[in-house]
Amino acid sequence: MKSIVDVPRTTANGPEFREEFLNFAKEACFEPKACIAYRPCTKGKVETLARLMERLRVYNEEIETSEDIEKIVKSLNEDLNNEICQGTGKTPAELFEKEKEYLTNVNAENLKSFLSSVQIRKVSNESLVTYKGKKYSVQPKYIGKSVEIREENNKLLIFYDEIKIQEWNKSEKLYNYKHDHYLDILQNGSLKDLEEDEIKKIAERNLNIYDQL
Repeated sequence: MKSIVDVPRTTANGPEFREEFLNFAKEACFEPKACIAYRPCTKGKVETLARLMERLRVYNEEIETSEDIEKIVKSLNEDLNNEICQGTGKTPAELFEKEKEYLTNVNAENLKSFLSSVQIRKVSNESLVTYKGKKYSVQPKYIGKSVEIREENNKLLIFYDEIKIQEWNKSEKLYNYKHDHYLDILQNGSLKDLEEDEIKKIAERNLNIYDQL
């Protein structure tokens, strides 16, 4: 992870952790250890995670509400923590009880300074950025570019290259389009050959549909 390691660990040399991460580790009372890159056992960690995700496939078409997701996650969590590991012969729950003897109490207040209120997002082909599950539009010229999102006083401030390009009130709607942003997309996309009035009618109709989602 580039946000943690500047130089990955190999058989020839050790990893070079980012200074900010090392400071965080010190405050959180743990010593970071990096896996050696490009080894089968390291690759297996990713495959193990993929197998866990496969166990969710059986719930396809059974999820209708967020409460359904919560029940499934709790059930899967309980199953995984009580399955006997082939390598240790014990369950993760048993090993956790043993490992708790070595855990150190951490003052969470000391870690707040490491939390950033700035989120980086890439603008989609629909000229949207996603923040906490909701989508907000910016001008189409920023499609494909990475922007910063800052939350201040229930507002979302979107910056590109340190310049504020858009401001939104936080919304509960899934899609949040500025009218001129959406119109610009249609006028320069597949509908560009249509008359302006017709494009505006299509934009109004589609935006009304988005508002109901």
